[in-house]
Amino acid sequence: MPQRILSEPVGTLRKVINEEGPATTGVARGVRLVREGKETTPELGMELREGDTLGTNGQTRIVLASTLGSEIFLGPDSEIKVRKGSVFLTRGRLFSKLRELFRLETRYVVAGVEGTEVDLSVDSGDVVSLAVLEGKVRVESRTERWSARSYGEGEYGVIRGEAEPSKRLLDPKARRSIQRWMVEFERPREQPGAGIAR
Repeated sequence: MPQRILSEPVGTLRKVINEEGPATTGVARGVRLVREGKETTPELGMELREGDTLGTNGQTRIVLASTLGSEIFLGPDSEIKVRKGSVFLTRGRLFSKLRELFRLETRYVVAGVEGTEVDLSVDSGDVVSLAVLEGKVRVESRTERWSARSYGEGEYGVIRGEAEPSKRLLDPKARRSIQRWMVEFERPREQPGAGIAR
């Protein structure tokens, strides 16, 4: 039987945080990994390969690191497919800190980014929300229904299916909300009763 050659690594599963706090070793609970059509046991620190699909349950957040140093923060109830130089967000929410030329993709939208911090979400109705905290993003229609648009730092847009995207300034309250959401990736959740003097 010929030996199967695995595709080259595109990144690693750097961090897993669930209801028990950050994982330190072993199996990544709350994470689903499908590789070459088969469910595979995900482990903290494992290499991710071209075409891997990763999903999180309702209590789990993960951080992925690309081979060139970019980071993707994937929220609860989210799913992505990883490729070299891109991720395809099927559902849920991600935040990216991109240090290389990279593409964020959804069913109807492709966003080309570099040196950028972007909050991206897609819901079950294919409504894509995009907020740029730093840098610039060029957004294109996969079906060529509208011409490409650029979003700069502090801009926000919504794209409903194949419809024309909106663009407006990101309000300071929304920016703070994104920043608070990002803090959840850096510190463990407080446990009930924690910090209470007895």
